[in-house]
Amino acid sequence: MAPGLYTATVPAFVCGGCAEWIQTKLGTVKSLKNVAVDQKTREVTFTVKKGAKVKRSDIQSVLDAAARDMGMGADYTLRDFR
Repeated sequence: MAPGLYTATVPAFVCGGCAEWIQTKLGTVKSLKNVAVDQKTREVTFTVKKGAKVKRSDIQSVLDAAARDMGMGADYTLRDFR
């Protein structure tokens, strides 16, 4: 993914803690900054840092691990990437 701002939706939040959990987990990805999650719209926004190399699949892998850790059938699959 090229450096810049991205937005995606996560349609399957399970509970009120999901937004915070997703934001915390994506915040650990060193190639990203300004990670924010809006629970009402179920949108995730983040910026890929200048000079960073990150694949969309790498981001999804972090979210898949977060969903497994959260349990309760959480599904944090990114959709409608833009």
